[in-house]
Amino acid sequence: MIGPVGLLFAFALDMAMGDPDWIPHPVRAIGRLIGFIDRRRDGGPLSGRAGGVLLAVFIAGGTGAIAWWLTDLLRSFEREDMRLFGLILYIYLLASTLALRGLLDSVRAVIETPDLATARAKVGMIAGRDTKKLDHEAVRRAALESLAENASDGVIAPLFYLAVGGLPLALTYKAVNTLDSMVGYKNEKYIKFGWAAARLDDLFNLIPARITGLLFVGASFLSSGFNFKEARRAMSIMWRDGRKHSSPNAGVPEIVTTLFSTLVLTFSPMVVPTMPVKSTRPLPSLDAS
Repeated sequence: MIGPVGLLFAFALDMAMGDPDWIPHPVRAIGRLIGFIDRRRDGGPLSGRAGGVLLAVFIAGGTGAIAWWLTDLLRSFEREDMRLFGLILYIYLLASTLALRGLLDSVRAVIETPDLATARAKVGMIAGRDTKKLDHEAVRRAALESLAENASDGVIAPLFYLAVGGLPLALTYKAVNTLDSMVGYKNEKYIKFGWAAARLDDLFNLIPARITGLLFVGASFLSSGFNFKEARRAMSIMWRDGRKHSSPNAGVPEIVTTLFSTLVLTFSPMVVPTMPVKSTRPLPSLDAS
């Protein structure tokens, strides 16, 4: 388990540096390994569900084992200079599981881009959807929905697993999340092979997504001037419509963000306009909202 001081240092380092390309990053390394395996299994005997299960076990289990070994190694240094090196590397590895700075930078790039075609391309990089027909309002909403979902994936979930199981569990989560983002699709190529990755990612995000939703409810309470009625409304809509999404987790934080008239990002100098829910009637589907 990681203490509050360690979490604070990791959070501060992520906000200060983000994920610069010139520094080796464990999540990028995991992604390259997944891509290497994926390219070589295509069409082979392990292209089905069984191969996907083996890949999920290998990536998640291998990452957790290496992170556990590395944590133990860094803590075993006895020389003063090596202990300092180990502490710095350990804090960097903790920070590498967080992605708040990168997320805010990506959303800011979309919001501040006046050209619609460029904004569509930028939001497509973080939203994982077809953005060719989106207008300015839809582009902003897609950016906000991605912010909500990725706030769970990139910030709350890693912090949760750092607090619960330290670096090994947090990096295991990042490995599972990366695997899902690369193979967890429902198209012909990945519907079977990516099944295990998608289900494992759903399981890992079950608690963090709901924590994120509750934090957004708290934010709606603050942004409404401590209006308990608004907070109760946000909570009600979250539980009612959050499950009406193709993902069992993504809809929970996403639906709450639609209740804001504006979203002020504390660590970023921008205000993101949103599309508030105009009706209190239940939504038939959050994907179509």
